[in-house]
Amino acid sequence: SEMCIRDSLTTDRHLGVEIDQPLRVQRPGYPLLAWVLSFGGNVSLVPWALVIVNVGALTALAWLGGHIARDAGRSVWWGLVLAGVPGFAMALSRDLSDVLGAALFLGGVVAARRGRWWLVVGLWSYGVITREQMLVPILVFALWRVVAIARRRASISTADVAWLAPGSMFVIWQVVVWSASGRVPLTSSTGNNVAIPLTGLVGGVITWISTLADGPKELGTGLVTLLALVALAA
Repeated sequence: SEMCIRDSLTTDRHLGVEIDQPLRVQRPGYPLLAWVLSFGGNVSLVPWALVIVNVGALTALAWLGGHIARDAGRSVWWGLVLAGVPGFAMALSRDLSDVLGAALFLGGVVAARRGRWWLVVGLWSYGVITREQMLVPILVFALWRVVAIARRRASISTADVAWLAPGSMFVIWQVVVWSASGRVPLTSSTGNNVAIPLTGLVGGVITWISTLADGPKELGTGLVTLLALVALAA
């Protein structure tokens, strides 16, 4: 296991598997769980472990969403909306970390609503090294807390550890990777991985319209995806 971790940090290839972008090294949360479930990286069990983790995370999303819906006086079946995000199907089929990252964040939200702040710290701290995009909503929460404290509507408490700890965890892991490989994964990505949220929908709509001549199947897929995103936003 020590060799596996060292190789993943210092090289782009291990056991014949190539890391296409250094950016992925800052996401050890998902493969670490798969490593544990595969009894220390048993090669024959790893593919199964990756699927089990993501299916479990997808189930957790629906379950957690049901808790939020019930708290709001709605049917728990509304939790399926969160598990039905179209992008999760691709993440599940390609063993990506999106589903687990979303489940960890939502778990923190549910824990926060119940005042279990140390559980939030654990879930969100693990979440930021699973999917770095989790830093964005955590930053929003941090700004809300800072404004509330500045206006004396709240005082510093364990709720603030919930955003300080994940930020510190992310920075620490960046330093660990940098010390081992000489590169900071957040700044070493090839291509554009940062964009204004939802701007991709513009190009997506154009693409879906262009599929009109390709037959009803392609058009239907695009329309269902668009409607699902609209329903989720609503």
